[in-house]
Amino acid sequence: MRRSWRFFLIPLFLTCSFARGHADSGFDGYWVEMAPPYRIGHTLAYDPAGERMLLVGGRPASGDYRNETWSLDLEGSLGWGLDVEKSVLPPRDLHTMVYDSARQRLLVYGGRNATHQGGSQPYLNDVWALDLSSNSGWQPIAAAGDTTPAIASTSAIYDPVRDRMLFFGGRDAFLYSSQLWSLDLSSDPPTWHNLPVNGTPPMERSSLVAIYDPVRDRMIVFGGIRITTRFNDVWALSLSGTPTWSQLTPAGTPPAPRSAASAIYDPVRDRMIVFGGSGNFNLNDLWALSLSGLPTWTQLTPTGSTPGQKTGQIAVYDPVHDEMVIHGSGNVFDETWRLALTDPPVWTQVTSSTPLPRTFHAAAYDPVRQATLVFGGTDNSVGDLNDLWELPSMNPATWQQLSPTGTPPLPRGGASAIYDVAGQRLLVFGGAGLVSGSTVRFNDTWQLPSSGAPAWSLVVSGGPSGRDGQSAIYDAARNRMLVWGGYSDGAVRNDLWSLSLGASPQWTLLSSATPPSARYRQAAIYDPVRDRMLLFGGDNFFGTNYNDLWELALSTMTWTQLVPLGSAPPPEEGHGAIYDPNRDRMLVQGNGSGEMWELTLSSPMVWRKLDAGGNQPGTREYLPLAYDSMLDRLVVFGGGPSGSGDTWFLTLGPTVGIERQPAGGSLFLAALGSNPIGGKVAVRYSLPSSGPARIDVFDVRGRRVSSVDASSSPGEHQVILAYASDWAQGVYWLRLSQGSVSTTTKAVVLR
Repeated sequence: MRRSWRFFLIPLFLTCSFARGHADSGFDGYWVEMAPPYRIGHTLAYDPAGERMLLVGGRPASGDYRNETWSLDLEGSLGWGLDVEKSVLPPRDLHTMVYDSARQRLLVYGGRNATHQGGSQPYLNDVWALDLSSNSGWQPIAAAGDTTPAIASTSAIYDPVRDRMLFFGGRDAFLYSSQLWSLDLSSDPPTWHNLPVNGTPPMERSSLVAIYDPVRDRMIVFGGIRITTRFNDVWALSLSGTPTWSQLTPAGTPPAPRSAASAIYDPVRDRMIVFGGSGNFNLNDLWALSLSGLPTWTQLTPTGSTPGQKTGQIAVYDPVHDEMVIHGSGNVFDETWRLALTDPPVWTQVTSSTPLPRTFHAAAYDPVRQATLVFGGTDNSVGDLNDLWELPSMNPATWQQLSPTGTPPLPRGGASAIYDVAGQRLLVFGGAGLVSGSTVRFNDTWQLPSSGAPAWSLVVSGGPSGRDGQSAIYDAARNRMLVWGGYSDGAVRNDLWSLSLGASPQWTLLSSATPPSARYRQAAIYDPVRDRMLLFGGDNFFGTNYNDLWELALSTMTWTQLVPLGSAPPPEEGHGAIYDPNRDRMLVQGNGSGEMWELTLSSPMVWRKLDAGGNQPGTREYLPLAYDSMLDRLVVFGGGPSGSGDTWFLTLGPTVGIERQPAGGSLFLAALGSNPIGGKVAVRYSLPSSGPARIDVFDVRGRRVSSVDASSSPGEHQVILAYASDWAQGVYWLRLSQGSVSTTTKAVVLR
């Protein structure tokens, strides 16, 4: 049985001293996506060997088609993790997937992979397999036999008696299907057959649900849609001999007609469970269809907090916990829920929702809350927002929506957020939003204290003219917020304002010599070592983008254009930037190319494009960056141009070694050889005394992936933990513990 463990990395950073560097490694940190972002059209399967749920593909409500494979450990609420990051599986949505129990693999068929309802060949008829017992990744299946239709929104089952995958229904851009297809998995190569059937098949349809009924050796089909007609009929397909269709007429009141519902077979109670779907509106009702004797519909009344109305969510049955697990779609595309199949059933939320996809939002890191805070922004479908979310540092991280008391700022995008260290509060200034149907640019400043229950209050109104796209920094030496530039009153600005943050906050227009040309959507940071503000890039509102760098010396209020060595990022607007205090550099990300750059701040200043590992966030702009000082990582959420809802962490570094800790009874642990490492994961360690000791290995999400007995005599030892092929590519934490004492180091496995 595979077990996953929660593990909190924060205290471990305090137990050892890391030697960091990047000049010779060619590796500049590692990107990790937090969880499956908002998506529809994905598939789920239950992996009995791993006691986990696997999610493949899908598409955000707005954005590109996806091809990752995610896993959710069902042994507790342990959060999502990427199983296959860089997959050769072509991106897609509305595909079908089954678990091939004979070979412990996933099989994916069909779907779409072009721009929504566009492209030259948006519909697919390919087959791919993912062997769950190896690290071979997704592999194409070159099936023989009849040419299957390129199709999406079909339903499939795995027939274990005849070792085949069956699918029925679906649609392409123009036609709905009532064909029955079989992929014979026992032949080499697997062979497609367009199966003849007895009886009258169901009417052509898509977005139906299907289950395998093992007791009666049949497939059960329910619901679906054809053009604008939704169904609530139930059909059975006997699987022995020539498959035969028959319509069932269950007793009881049936569910309303629907499409894109989710369904499972409940083997303990010999019934089909149906949840949600789309009728005249999205649904969240729960139904059971008994399958023995006269089939009978019964509406179930679960207890607990219930999922919202959903359509297109996917469900699996977890036999270990006797639960149905659903994920995604509906109005909240990233929730995961468990339904205990007791009497009455009980809903439990596994993973919380994340913020709506957005761009032009504001973000800052709150060291007292130990969380990244995100405020407002603009969502394509909803419009301007004024919601507030926090992402705690502690692993595994989950978004939590805050509900502050007090009057909140009006919905807006393009605001600025800083953290006031002396006042221990988040400050939000400016932005633009709709008021009574007209765009208004704001000049109000709001605060959210770090301690106590969250509460909004207005700090001050007035000062700069209302604006959006401005830069704001916290000047720690003078306890003030500085605001520069932005778009206001029909023009871009290059004025500089100061808000004193003492007992009586007050705005002051500052005079600064030779400022940069007027612009908005530029990036800015405060450099505490040299007591200056650095400003990069931006747009003049008339199509001219910049990549120039400016310094404002805060002691003299003098602007100077700087020309660092190296090639600068390309001219763009909407960059995000942070100051990295551990490496004394500015990080810039979010331009149109999606690249990340560093600017070393010690003399001579040098631009360099970073080479980070992991799956990449890709092109995005108009987003803020936040530096999580507790975990030494960059946090990226959302961004444009279309607005996304995914969350990414960039673990900064890398670690190329670890300084030996002083003698005198302390533990010592270090990776053998260079780090990043290749072929094998080996460590040397030292124990101060005899007694039980252990080396645990955790991935970046805090899940334990390996454990080795390190009990031995006092002194230094070495051990091979694994070979790199045994672990997925990525960053791992190695912890040596003996008694109540522990120490840790980092290893990076590369392919």
